[in-house]
Amino acid sequence: MLYTQFDQVFFERTRLSLITILYRDGRASFLGLKRALGLTDGALYTNLEKLVTADYVGTYKDCWGIGM
Repeated sequence: MLYTQFDQVFFERTRLSLITILYRDGRASFLGLKRALGLTDGALYTNLEKLVTADYVGTYKDCWGIGM
């Protein structure tokens, strides 16, 4: 049987772009992701929150801000 159902959390265009950047770079700051993708704070936060909730990415906070 061929599996043809995709995870809608992962395969949404913006979130797939986020995962691609994080895979390539290993880590990224909120501001770096925002600039790379041209997103607003709210749009980036919403998409990241969906990835965090689904356990695709994790976050950390340092003295410079929040990173992925």
